[in-house]
Amino acid sequence: MRLRHVLLAAALAFGGCTSPSHSAPAPAPGMVSAADPRAAAAGVEILREGGSAADAAFATLLALNVVEPQSSGIGGGGYLVYADKGAAPVTFDGRETAPHAATGTWFYKNGQPMEFDDAQPGGKSVGVPGNVRMMALAHQRFGKLPWAALFQPAIRLARDGFKITPRLHNSLSKYPATGALSFEARAIFYQADGQPKPAGTLVRNPAFANFLEQLAARGPDSFYVGPNAQAIAAAVSNAPHNPAPMTSGDVASYEAKPRPPVCGKYRVYRICGMGPSSSGGFTVFAALKQLERFDLSALGPQSPTAWHLIAESERLAYADRDKYLADEDFVRVPLAGLMDPAYLAGRSALISPTATMGSVHAGTPAGAEMQEQDWNFPDGRFLSFVLAGRNGGGPLYVVLNGADEEVDITLPEWPDTGRWLLLLDTANGASDANDGSAQPAGSPRKAAPRSTLAFAGMQ
Repeated sequence: MRLRHVLLAAALAFGGCTSPSHSAPAPAPGMVSAADPRAAAAGVEILREGGSAADAAFATLLALNVVEPQSSGIGGGGYLVYADKGAAPVTFDGRETAPHAATGTWFYKNGQPMEFDDAQPGGKSVGVPGNVRMMALAHQRFGKLPWAALFQPAIRLARDGFKITPRLHNSLSKYPATGALSFEARAIFYQADGQPKPAGTLVRNPAFANFLEQLAARGPDSFYVGPNAQAIAAAVSNAPHNPAPMTSGDVASYEAKPRPPVCGKYRVYRICGMGPSSSGGFTVFAALKQLERFDLSALGPQSPTAWHLIAESERLAYADRDKYLADEDFVRVPLAGLMDPAYLAGRSALISPTATMGSVHAGTPAGAEMQEQDWNFPDGRFLSFVLAGRNGGGPLYVVLNGADEEVDITLPEWPDTGRWLLLLDTANGASDANDGSAQPAGSPRKAAPRSTLAFAGMQ
């Protein structure tokens, strides 16, 4: 299970760790894009000192932690897609991991799923932070400047001060349940009356500056072991809202991982992105690939038809994303089938320039696990069926009233979307899908004469 991040107040004591030594090369041309110009400036500074793109990215991340703590930083996790000098891209997974104590009912209260606004603040929504391990893993391979050099722009911002932006002020105003959860955050960002400080206010965070200085000097391991790991675990376990059991062992055992990138061809371009546990690489590629047969350039950016086509393609991509994309350490993801050009061409065929899909469902790519469904009837009869295969046909295995009445049916073609009804006759075994008894239906029908059973299954 992967959990979204909430920034933590971490302790300022660390165990020892050495930093790799690097000699600074001559600077090379480059560009930095970030959500805040002060963070982009931090990345540019590192490039001018001769740092690599990886060095600049991490300096930008650290600076963002200072100036937009509501969204970014080392208290959470992230992904890195990196291509060195035109080489094949490599990707790193630094997303947060749930504590070992987490279960499938982690976000339940009194037997019911928690509302998002209740579940987000506090300890339950906090995973073990992954960004520092991910930074260290990539810096070992691609870094040019010393580890400590990457922290200097962020340290200056935290110590010398930075002005609250309208975006940060808006977040502090709208989400005080998270923004004002800790005493430390209230002291920095809120006034005595409980209202956030106005946009334009200069604020300083000297405790965080000290924290970054020690992390820079003692290295990434000091974040994950010793007093800091204990402080993170204690902050989560004793949170004022939704305290959740996290241990220093959870923190110490965190591992950032290289992952295979997701790549595919769109027109003349090779599109690469982050693979699972991220859903982004597939979803972006699928949305593009499903639009490949349309001449969007001819339609132009002001065309309502063009935006309609984009929206329809994104709906299909997100349906597959929601059903299949997950963390491959725990769930088998049929990624090859999802990325298959033939599969995406079939999904694209559902898009019409002149009509909107009434409903959108996930497809059935090669490698998708079989779907099982049981139906129980008031008179004690029951029906079990399994859908297997993919678009274009495949077996439908049905067990009626137990193993005594097992039948096999092969549908010549499955629809891409929609609910389909198959009529089964208990006297004659099963109806043949070719005789017209397989038909679209909005919901199961009641049992017809001669004990005919009806059920609806999702393709």
